[in-house]
Amino acid sequence: MLAIGIALSIAAFFVLKHEEEDRARAEFERAADGVAASLDDKFRRNIDLVHSIRDLYAVSNSVERAEFSQFVERATEPIAGVQALEWIPRVSLADRPTTELAAQSDGFSGFVFTERNPDGIIVPAGDRSEYFPVYFASPIRGNEAALGFDLGSNSARATALASARDSGQPVATERVSLVQETGTQSGILVFVPIYVNGTPVRTIEERRKSLSGFALGVFRIGDAIEDPLVHANIGRGIGLKILDISAPSQQQLLYETSDLGLSDNSTSEVAVASFSGDRVVVREFEVAGRTWRLSLSPMSAEFGARMWIPWTGLGGGLLFSSLLAAYGIALQGRTARIEAMVQTRTSELYRANERISESEAEARAITESALDGILTINESGLIGSMNSAAERMFGYESVDMEGKNISLLMPEPDRTQHDSYISNYRKTGIARIIGTGREVTGLRRNGSTFPIDLSVSEMDGDSRRFVGVTRDITVRKQAEQALRDSEERYRNLFENATDLIQIIDANGKYLFTNSAWRTALGYLDDEISNIGFQDVVHPDSVNQFEAILHSVMKGEQPGEIDSVFVTKKGRQIAVRGSISVKMEDGKPVSTQGIFRDVTSRLEVERMKSEFIGIVSHELRTPLTSIRGSLGLMAAGGFGEISGDVTEAIDIAVRNTDRLTRMVGDFLDLERIESGQLPLKFESCEAVDLISEITNNVQSIADQSSVTLISEVECDSIYGDRDRIIQAITNLASNAIKFSPTRGKVTINCRDEDGVTLIAVTDQGRGIPSEMQTAIFDRFRQVTADDHRRRGGIGLGLAIAKGIAESHAGNITVDSRVGEGSHFVISLPTIRAPKAVGSYLNG
Repeated sequence: MLAIGIALSIAAFFVLKHEEEDRARAEFERAADGVAASLDDKFRRNIDLVHSIRDLYAVSNSVERAEFSQFVERATEPIAGVQALEWIPRVSLADRPTTELAAQSDGFSGFVFTERNPDGIIVPAGDRSEYFPVYFASPIRGNEAALGFDLGSNSARATALASARDSGQPVATERVSLVQETGTQSGILVFVPIYVNGTPVRTIEERRKSLSGFALGVFRIGDAIEDPLVHANIGRGIGLKILDISAPSQQQLLYETSDLGLSDNSTSEVAVASFSGDRVVVREFEVAGRTWRLSLSPMSAEFGARMWIPWTGLGGGLLFSSLLAAYGIALQGRTARIEAMVQTRTSELYRANERISESEAEARAITESALDGILTINESGLIGSMNSAAERMFGYESVDMEGKNISLLMPEPDRTQHDSYISNYRKTGIARIIGTGREVTGLRRNGSTFPIDLSVSEMDGDSRRFVGVTRDITVRKQAEQALRDSEERYRNLFENATDLIQIIDANGKYLFTNSAWRTALGYLDDEISNIGFQDVVHPDSVNQFEAILHSVMKGEQPGEIDSVFVTKKGRQIAVRGSISVKMEDGKPVSTQGIFRDVTSRLEVERMKSEFIGIVSHELRTPLTSIRGSLGLMAAGGFGEISGDVTEAIDIAVRNTDRLTRMVGDFLDLERIESGQLPLKFESCEAVDLISEITNNVQSIADQSSVTLISEVECDSIYGDRDRIIQAITNLASNAIKFSPTRGKVTINCRDEDGVTLIAVTDQGRGIPSEMQTAIFDRFRQVTADDHRRRGGIGLGLAIAKGIAESHAGNITVDSRVGEGSHFVISLPTIRAPKAVGSYLNG
C-alpha cells in the first residue's frame, strides 16, 4: 500500500504541475486577448473621429476654418494619442498662390506650402502639378509646424494618399516621423478621402476626378497604445511588440515595451513568467487597411505557474501514504482518494470561477473605456447594464436602470414603436431593428431630448440578449440644421432682393436668377435653364460681356460693369453691377452677377447734363454781358456818374461776380460727380503753385487782418494745376473767412511716403466732431447762419473733395472747437490709376 501511495503522490505531482502550467498559460492568454481587444477598439474609435470630419464635409459644400475647429472641439474631447485632426485639400499649382493667401488672411501670416529637403529641413515646397497641404488643424497649439506641409511630398504619405483616393476607404501610413513631433515617438496618419458632393465615385477614374481632399487623423503611436491599457488597468506584466507587417521590414517595428502597466515603460528588474512551452502569444488586427501583429510575452511572475502547489501536494501525499501504511492502507487509501477527488473538483470550480471573473473584468474595462453609450437588454427589452458613457448621456446611474424597460430612454412616438418591435419579435421571432442602425431621439433624465444613432446587435449565449450602442449626434444635427438655415437665408435674401441676381455656368448658360431678374426681363422660372447670356445681353454688348466673364473666370476683378440687357419682349434696359467667380476644388465653375436697372437714372443724368449745358449757356452769357456793361459804366464809358451811382455799380459788380462764381461752382460740381471734369496732368513747380494760391487770397486776408504764411517743403506737385489751385484756394478762403482778427493761416506742402500733402491750417473757431464728415457734402455748413454771416453756399469743400478724389487722392480734416482746423489734401507724387470718371487730355 505504501508503494501505491508513493506512486499516486508522484502522479498527483505531475497532474498538478501540468494543471498549474495550463492555468498560467490560460490566464496569460486571456490578458493578452484583453490587450489586443482594447487596442483594436482604441484605433477603431480613433478612425471614427476621422470619419466624423468626412461627415461634416458631406453636409456642407465648404467649411470655414473657425467652423472646422469648433466642430472638432465639440465632437471630440482631448484623447491621448490623437495629435491632431486635419483637413487636407487638393490644390493645383495654379491655385497655390490663392490658397496660401487665403490662409494668410485667416491670420497665419507665414503660411506657405512646405516640404522636407534631403537633409530633413522644412523648406518651401517646389513646383508640382498638385499639392495636399495641411490646411486646417485642430488643435492649433502643438501643430503649428505642420500647417502648410505638403503630404504629397513624402513617399510614405503619398502612397497612403493614392490608396485612399482610389479605394474610397480609410488608409493608414506606415510608421512616420511627424512634422510636429518634438519628442522621440513615431506616428501614423489615417486618411479618409472626401469627394465632391453629388459626383459619381463608382470607379477609380471617377474617384480620382472627383477627389476634393482628405480628412486626416494624426496619431502618436506610444500615447495611443499606452493610454487605454493603463487607464483600464490591463496589460500589467506583459511585454508587447507591435509590428506593421504590411510595411517593409526596416519599417515594421511600431512599438515595444516590457510592461504595459508601467506608464514610464520601465524595463528594469522585471521577472519572467515560468511556465513551459512557447511563451509568446501572437494576435493580429486591421488598422485602416494595414495588418498589425501583436507579440505578447509574460514578463512577470504574475503569470507564472505556482510550483509550490504540486511540490506541496507531493510532500503531503508521501506523508499521507506513510500514515495510511501505519493505520491501514485499505480504509485510509479510500479516504485519501475521496479527499483528493473533492480537492480536485473544488480546485477546478475555483479556477473556473476565477476565469469567469477575469473575463468579466476585462469586458467591463473595455466597455467602460468606450466613448459610445453601451447598454445590454434581454428579449423583453429590460436593461441589464449601462456603461459610463451611457450614464453620462442619459443622466441615469446603471443600478437605477437595471431591470427597467429601455423604452424609458425614448420619448413618444419612438417609445411606442420600440415596444411594438419587442412585442413583434417575441411573437414572430422577426427582429426588425436587430443588426441595423438608425437615428432615433433619446430622452434624458431631466426630460430633455437629443438625437442619437442607435445600433442593436444580438449577443451569443444561452439566453437571448442584445447590445445597443448609442452615439450622441447633437453636434452633427446642429451642423446640418445650421447649413439648411444658412442656405434658406441666402435663398430668401437672393429671391427677395430688388437687385437683379444671376448665376451663369462655365458655358454661359443660366443656372439661377432671382425674382427681380425674371420680372425685369420677363422670363418665367422654367425658361431660365434654356437660355444663355447671349439671349439677354444686347448684341452690341455681347463681346464685351463675354470678355468680362472670361476675365472673371481667370480670377481677375473688372470692377463695376455697365451693360445693356434686352427683355423677352425686346425692350432695352441699362444695368450696372459686378460679377464674381465661384470656385470648387480650386477650379472656377460659375459666375455670380448682381446688377441694378439704371435706365431711369441714366435718363435723369442725361437730362441733368442737358440742363447743365443750358444753364451754362443761358446764365453765363447774360452774366458776362451784364458784367461787361457794369465795367464800362464804372470806367466812365457812358459819361460822368455821381458818387452814389458809382457805389451802386460797385455793389452790382460784386454780386454779378459772386453769381458768376456760383454758376461756375455748380457746373464744376456736376462735372466732378458725373466723371466729366477735364483734367490735364503735369508736374507743377510747388513754389509757383503755392505762390499763386497765396496771391489769390491775399486781398481777402488783408481785409480780415489775417496773416497768410506759406511753407513749401516739396519740389513739385503732380496733377491738374488749375484744379489743384481751385481746391486749395477754396480751403484757404474758408480758413481766412473763419479766422479771428490778427489770426494766422498757414499753407504747407511736403512729400511723405510717395504722397504729396498740401495742408491749410487756421486758428479759427474749429469744427465739431459730428460735423467733420458732413461738411464735405454740398450745401453743408457748420451753422445755419454761416451763409448769412460769412457768405458762400456750402460748395467749396465739396468741390475740393471731388478734385482730390479725381486725382486718386483724398481730403481729411482734424479740428477741435476753439482751436482751429487742419485740412490736408493727399495727392500721389506720380500719376495714379484713374479713380473717378475719366481723365481727358491727360
